[in-house]
Amino acid sequence: MPQVPITPPPPQIAATPIEPAIVRLARDRTVLDPIWGLAGSALALVWPDDRASGGWARAIWPLEPMSRQPVAPIDLHVGHVLEVGGWRGSDWQYVYAWIADADGQRFVVVPSASAVEAVGMAGRAFDVWRAAELSRLEDEWRERFARATRSGNPTS
Repeated sequence: MPQVPITPPPPQIAATPIEPAIVRLARDRTVLDPIWGLAGSALALVWPDDRASGGWARAIWPLEPMSRQPVAPIDLHVGHVLEVGGWRGSDWQYVYAWIADADGQRFVVVPSASAVEAVGMAGRAFDVWRAAELSRLEDEWRERFARATRSGNPTS
């Protein structure tokens, strides 16, 4: 389905200090909660791209036809960077943020002062997540080897 770009009035970076948010997803991955109270939220994955206008590429999340709520991508994971836009009163505001955790039912989004800061923080979070995953796998293999050694069966 083609995505239609959203062209709001010139944005303002949210001035209100905001905290990380847990955002629930419906079974069809529709966002259930307005992020940071921004009404009519528009979400996009963003990343640096020298070939794109302004140096940033965007993948705007599609809207669910009935609710007009954004639909999260299936591959949403730790380290993605989001541009979150929405109405606060009569002002269109946006916040750059990064994904700190995600599964099929919810995701945790952490605000940043800028897109550049969000990319840096997301990269560090992804590195920590990757190291933890590798450590977990290494522990599983150690345990598997120990069981096999105890049982005398090298294939268990």
